[in-house]
Amino acid sequence: MRFLIIIALFYSSSALSQKPIDYFNKAANQYIDVSKEKALATLNEAIRKYPNDPDLSELKKRLEEEENQDQQNQDQNKEGEQENKENQEGDNQEQSEQEKQDQEQQNQDQKEGEEEEQEKSQEQMTKEKLEEMGISEEKARQLLEAMRQSEIKYLQHQKRKPTKRPPSGKPDW
Repeated sequence: MRFLIIIALFYSSSALSQKPIDYFNKAANQYIDVSKEKALATLNEAIRKYPNDPDLSELKKRLEEEENQDQQNQDQNKEGEQENKENQEGDNQEQSEQEKQDQEQQNQDQKEGEEEEQEKSQEQMTKEKLEEMGISEEKARQLLEAMRQSEIKYLQHQKRKPTKRPPSGKPDW
């Protein structure tokens, strides 16, 4: 518990000046919670500011590799679908409605299986990274949540600039 408090205090105090690790954490959170595109955008911004940081470069490299792999899988799926469509057009007259439905079900099952494999590979990569750092998955979630909360508190406590008051002798409409 003390560790989380210390990390939260450290994170909130260092929020004014973003360091490479801050960008790294932000990109990792975006990848987990939001999307790969936002994570890559954050990493590109960070690399522009810190071009020699190896952690940022490595994370970007891995995200791009995974994106390329996803693109290749999608291309293969499209090719397979095109072949299936061509085969279906030639066999259309011979196949019954039931056979067409079976084929569509197989295609859908195959897509679902590939999506599950991608999710598993992402989960496996995350688990491997956590094992390398010596952190359990639950502890990592707690750390991320503590960081989010400290960031929210920081943003809520920032002083707001006063708004310009209207001249006192004139109506406010």
